Amino acid sequence: MARIVGMIAVVACLTATVAYAMPSSLILVPSTDVQAERSFQVNYDNVTILGTPTKVARDGSAFGLQYGVCKGLEVGLDYATKTDDPLYFNAKYSFDPFGANKEFGFAIGGAAFGTNENTSPNLWYGVLSYKFGVDRLHVGFFTGDDNVLADPFDGSDESSGLMLGWDRPLDDKWWLGVDYISGESAIGGLNVGVKYAVSDNSALLLGYNFWNNDGLASSLNVQYDLMLGK
Repeated sequence: MARIVGMIAVVACLTATVAYAMPSSLILVPSTDVQAERSFQVNYDNVTILGTPTKVARDGSAFGLQYGVCKGLEVGLDYATKTDDPLYFNAKYSFDPFGANKEFGFAIGGAAFGTNENTSPNLWYGVLSYKFGVDRLHVGFFTGDDNVLADPFDGSDESSGLMLGWDRPLDDKWWLGVDYISGESAIGGLNVGVKYAVSDNSALLLGYNFWNNDGLASSLNVQYDLMLGK
């Protein structure tokens, strides 16, 4: 159960998104974008498992707050439901774009750092992006606590692996993304999502998660983000 609760925390922390243009994450994989300097974002994230018997154990939601501390640096916290230790912290730093046409981005960060070692994935990651036209490709690596980032059924170590992703804006309102996290832990899987800009400072994302572990039912992921300016 601790590993399942930890998964909900990871999903909540990774899916904090920026309502303007490109998101701070894709669906689950972090992007190289960060919260704008001296701006806030509040977000709601809900995960609904489609099927039994894991449905009750793995359904959950979280409320988050992100703040752009300075250029390139964001910090945040998330409150996850259905756990006795609901508070988790995250941070990310994105370096200035580089390359001949500023087509490369690179960011490092940490997510899902909680107050209980039994439910805190303590996830560290680095991610590189490459932009060509309006499309972006992402590749990254993550590592975390092997007591939480493990196969939830046999306990095998799944605490590190690869992250891959692709995203593009379809127009000034719609955005499409696909990402993948390796491994048989409760966060390993293929994720697809579409986002709609409800207004200039809010957006709604609908995603679907196909988990790598055969013992975990697929899930529906709904995210709502509201940006508060400087």
